[in-house]
Amino acid sequence: MTFKVKINGIFDPCCLSAIYHASTNANRSKKLWRSLKNVHNTISGPWAVCGDLMLSWIFEEKKGGRPHTLAKSLDFMDCMQECDLMDTIFTGNKFTWCNGRRRRWRISKRLDRVITNDDWYLNFWSEQEGYSDIIKEVWDQQI
Repeated sequence: MTFKVKINGIFDPCCLSAIYHASTNANRSKKLWRSLKNVHNTISGPWAVCGDLMLSWIFEEKKGGRPHTLAKSLDFMDCMQECDLMDTIFTGNKFTWCNGRRRRWRISKRLDRVITNDDWYLNFWSEQEGYSDIIKEVWDQQI
């Protein structure tokens, strides 16, 4: 689901795509990535994609079970590149899902994420109170 959002005083209108429980089936995932590429072709300005993408991107995002293979992430990485999206930095537990089992049978993964385009960052930071003062201060520093 993709919708346009207007938050007074923070952003120009931006697009937000929400994904709930993407499929682990490769063909269904490819359909989702194609859908995101189609959305990318119809919007301009800030865009964020958030939700349960059911995909670990890199091996550090999975602990336990069979090792993560890069091949499972290639279509997602291609989608991110084609749509000019990047993974956001986050804090907290690095895993967002666990199978609930104990010890050696436990599997933990980062499946939930927010990915955004450059316009999202530029609009967010430039609208924050004190942004211009910080930029001026940094530019005025002697190196």
